[in-house]
Amino acid sequence: SGDPADVTFIRSQDGGQSWSTPVRVNNDTQANTHWQWFPVMSVAPNGRIDVVWNDTRDSNEHRWHRVYYAWSNDAGVTWLGNTPVTGLWDSYTGWPGEQEIGDTSDMASDDVGASVVFANTIGGFDQNIHFLRLNDWDCNANAVGDEDFESLMDEGFSQAEIGEIIAVIDMATMFNVYTSSLRLDLDP
Repeated sequence: SGDPADVTFIRSQDGGQSWSTPVRVNNDTQANTHWQWFPVMSVAPNGRIDVVWNDTRDSNEHRWHRVYYAWSNDAGVTWLGNTPVTGLWDSYTGWPGEQEIGDTSDMASDDVGASVVFANTIGGFDQNIHFLRLNDWDCNANAVGDEDFESLMDEGFSQAEIGEIIAVIDMATMFNVYTSSLRLDLDP
């Protein structure tokens, strides 16, 4: 009985001398088949805390996961979202020869969203590294989402700077990093 794994958050407000009681980030019902694992967290300049993790709540099987996303706007006291951001994928595909699931996950947040890199088997392929953008881009760090590259010109980016942005995206694609984007409303 019980829930085998949850994502929890604790914080210190005195430089690590004391810690808060753990707050459960995932909001699923507690069940033996609900595993939340390999969480990755980042903090945006505006203080929003973003977390993604692998989650079995939708499959009730320990090998079938989705990546879920939640955020906090109050220093981790409460958590919003708990939104699936990928389809179901099989963590056993490619295993045991390929064991990268979770080892290559990372996240970077800005004021309008977050960029996530993670390993999974989306599409039924062997384990690959995927890129996921949560919400809009903030290419010029002005805390306003950039709808498209044309808007970058309006905001003063030179063609050379935009070319560098495109080159990074092309390089990611060339090295077999799959890209996708998901828009969520971070201001409920």
